[in-house]
Amino acid sequence: MVMRVQETPPREVTWGKGTTPLGDVVVGVTPDGELCRVSYTRGREVVRVVEDWLREWPATAFEQGKVPRGWKSLPLLVVGNDYQKRVWEEIMTVPKGEVETYGGIAERIGEGRTSRAVGRACRMCCLAYIVPCQRIIGASGIGGFGDEDMVFKERLLRMEGWVGKIKAVKRERYW
Repeated sequence: MVMRVQETPPREVTWGKGTTPLGDVVVGVTPDGELCRVSYTRGREVVRVVEDWLREWPATAFEQGKVPRGWKSLPLLVVGNDYQKRVWEEIMTVPKGEVETYGGIAERIGEGRTSRAVGRACRMCCLAYIVPCQRIIGASGIGGFGDEDMVFKERLLRMEGWVGKIKAVKRERYW
């Protein structure tokens, strides 16, 4: 799958509703036919998802439209930097039903960055389902998502066939 990276969001995005085996999604496509956003609705109204997108990309004009039938195989436009792109490409090699740790991804792409940098890249990823960040877990437990998001992450992993034991990590607050 072709993945292009740019540091700023596209100026225009057409959005519509899509479906995946893991649930309904909102899909964003550029005028050039590049897939740039995919977000799970998780029971929310589609318009609420698009409102989140507007907050994250305030300079982008979002217009409702028809999502191309083959949206899952469109070329990808990722908003980030070259390091994040390498993280996302590596995550896409983790097979369905398997997991890798944040530190494992850091080691696989080299460059001496830490698991935290991989976690940051996952958090910044705008292509849910296409870049399966749910397959990346902490070394001491599922980690990476917070509160109800941990339940959603576990559900995604189970739906993909992962049968490992999940040990939730309790997060400490330092403030």
